[in-house]
Amino acid sequence: MTDDTSTKQQRTPLGIAWREARAIIMISLGIMICYNIFAAPSIDIFDTSAVRLSWIYKARRHDTAATAGGLLPDTSTTTTIAVPATADTAPAVKATGPDTLAPIATIDTAGKGASAAELKARKDSVEKARLEAKRIIDSATKARGTGVLDKVAGMKEISTDIAKQLFDMKGAMFIDARPEDHYNEGHIAGAMNVYADQWQTSIPELIKIPKDRLIVTYCGGGDACELSHELADHLRDIGFKKVVVYTGGIKDWTAKNYPLTK
Repeated sequence: MTDDTSTKQQRTPLGIAWREARAIIMISLGIMICYNIFAAPSIDIFDTSAVRLSWIYKARRHDTAATAGGLLPDTSTTTTIAVPATADTAPAVKATGPDTLAPIATIDTAGKGASAAELKARKDSVEKARLEAKRIIDSATKARGTGVLDKVAGMKEISTDIAKQLFDMKGAMFIDARPEDHYNEGHIAGAMNVYADQWQTSIPELIKIPKDRLIVTYCGGGDACELSHELADHLRDIGFKKVVVYTGGIKDWTAKNYPLTK
């Protein structure tokens, strides 16, 4: 009766599970004993630091001092590294841990942290860039001015706006055709005086001017003044190829408050 009851209990699911668990535990204990005794015979069995299977489970501690990229600095201390105060470096920087240094001197756009040679090289580079930009602008201005001069050279008369543009470009020579006393009362800045009725007396000066130079003649302005046209004709007669008349004359120039000289 008792044997039958015991056999029935062993055949229940709980009994079967207990038998299997007991068998697994016994096998695991046997493996652990064999490994600890025979796997590393050269290791002292009493040395607790030896690599063996532990009889009691201990949670694994993550080594915060190691990463995939290398060692991390010890964040428990802060080291201050003194740097001599100069015009190019900060007086001191702080580094976290013994193996990490913050940048001591950073070269920025103001030149802080740069050596004398680096500053000179940077200054030379900036100056070179400035000169190149100026050269490009001057070249473009000259090309535009050449186009303007070629266009004006084909005209007989010009307005005040064009005359001012030529004045600003310094691309033409202005000649005042009025008498000397009128010229002295006020004339376009830089203009030469050649009185139309006595133009021959100025020939020695006129022949010094290149024949392909653009010449702008003017007088008092308006239909009442023909001196500028007369002088323009004389200049063409002696070989000047580019002569135009500023019809607005000194009257319009003064009204615009453009540069005058007395």
